[in-house]
Amino acid sequence: MPNEFTPTRKSTSIDNVKRHPLYYRVFNIIKKQIEDGVYKEGDLLPAEPLLEQQFNVSRTTIRKAIEMLEQQGLVIKKQGRGTIVTDPKTIQKLNLVTSFTETLMEKGYKVTSKDITVDFVIPPPWVADALKINSDIKIVKIERIKLINGKPIAIVTNYLLPTFVPGIERKIDKLNSLYALLENEYNIRITSAVEYIGARLADAIEAKILRGDKGIVLLISKRITYSNGQVLEVAITKIKADMYEYCIYMNGRPE
Repeated sequence: MPNEFTPTRKSTSIDNVKRHPLYYRVFNIIKKQIEDGVYKEGDLLPAEPLLEQQFNVSRTTIRKAIEMLEQQGLVIKKQGRGTIVTDPKTIQKLNLVTSFTETLMEKGYKVTSKDITVDFVIPPPWVADALKINSDIKIVKIERIKLINGKPIAIVTNYLLPTFVPGIERKIDKLNSLYALLENEYNIRITSAVEYIGARLADAIEAKILRGDKGIVLLISKRITYSNGQVLEVAITKIKADMYEYCIYMNGRPE
């Protein structure tokens, strides 16, 4: 009879977590296996009876562990198929001004952009209001599709005042991370931002770009970014909701 958590081809040491409940220890092992690529996106986890034998624990323990994996977005249970490994969601913390690209890269994803365009346009009225300019003044508009590990995840549109970014139309090859370009090429210090987040269904064009059906849900982020108190840009990011989430840090209660 194997000892508890006898290592197999798809197991790992739990010596450093023995103080935790059994289900938490099983959860941690499978989570690490997913992170290490032992189980890849689209793989099926072993059936519950096999996991019971592998870890020498009860069915209840296995189900609690899988429930924790599901809560963290690491797996999804499909009726008639089993437990499927998904892409771990990337999480952006909203108490720091980080870009979409920076958040993804910090999580270890290979982030690329395609179909990048830079134009000078009359902005929509609400963008002009946010930038505090007259609605008949042309500004810089940057559009691109963001991909992680080769898969489309978001459509990004940025509106900037041209006085901040002269010649940016000649720097398309450096536009994978706009914030990095602003800081490194233009010596602009990004100091704060206000972000509004909503959700809606993708339209037919958005769904086609993001390789999904028309019913996919998009997170819509509208951000106004500041440099030392002056409005710098307005950014609109349309993100596949099943691949991304935001984390909001809260402290204290209202008086």
